[in-house]
Amino acid sequence: MDAFHDFQFKPHFDHDNHLTGFTQKDMFGSKHYFGEDGHPTGHSSKNPFTHHSDYFDASNKPLGDSINEINGHDFQKFDGSLGHTPKMFELKDPNFHNDVHNHFSNYRSGLLSHIR
Repeated sequence: MDAFHDFQFKPHFDHDNHLTGFTQKDMFGSKHYFGEDGHPTGHSSKNPFTHHSDYFDASNKPLGDSINEINGHDFQKFDGSLGHTPKMFELKDPNFHNDVHNHFSNYRSGLLSHIR
């Protein structure tokens, strides 16, 4: 089931639970990004030589690469300058809100059981 789940078209949400976009992996390990309207915005793939990710826009134009953090920057743009991963690639985990709710619900239950 995990392999099947990896290839699903997964929705992602912001902190207010609004849809921000979708991701989908292909059989080669590339991750494809889609806007909230479902249109492609880009993709990333693991570079076999650097073991970091290479990022491309929807027209397959290279945007840059992930790097080990240098002075607070984790991305090297195609022109060689340092920066941060483009916003379209910063989609949040769709289970974030459920995980937070479950954590605090369990914490609350534990505290109530100690009070009784």
